[in-house]
Amino acid sequence: MTCTSGPVAVLGLGMMGISLAGRLLDQGVQVRVWNRTAERTEPLAKAGAFAAARPIEAVEGTAAAICTVADGDALSAVLRGPDGVLSGGSYPGALICASTVSPDEVVRLAGNEPSVLDVGMLGNRDHARSGDLRLYVGGEERVFTARRPLLELLGKEVVHLGELGSGMRMKLLLNLLMGIELQALAEAVELAA
Repeated sequence: MTCTSGPVAVLGLGMMGISLAGRLLDQGVQVRVWNRTAERTEPLAKAGAFAAARPIEAVEGTAAAICTVADGDALSAVLRGPDGVLSGGSYPGALICASTVSPDEVVRLAGNEPSVLDVGMLGNRDHARSGDLRLYVGGEERVFTARRPLLELLGKEVVHLGELGSGMRMKLLLNLLMGIELQALAEAVELAA
């Protein structure tokens, strides 16, 4: 058993999700995966992950579930849809929202769940695969402390920022700053030409 205190589900296997799941497998973590398009699970299943047909099946017996879906609608479906993580009642593990959605959306979708973290990830799929992400986390201190060993498998820098929604707020602010920097660079190149 690794320092994750149990299997981990990864829900949503886009570029980041598949890299996070691969990283966890490389670190000896038991991984259960789900994706709306089932064939995205095949490489991970060949590497040792359990591929589930439904989100609620993916989280069975897990200590944590990491959601890396495309948007708020997808996150709502994965958590609260007919086959969603919460369709059978409260989830006993930690729900980790790593999808880039609004802070308010994270809080609304979390509802009364007792163990939810929102994690703004800074980095790309290569950083995710190598455990070199920067992770900005919102949620209760006790939940963060309990899941810190898992987060440290995924990120070289893990920072708890405070209440639920804080991780997404930081992610969106950093995205804004990077956009401004890119715009400034484009303006400078144009002026120099």
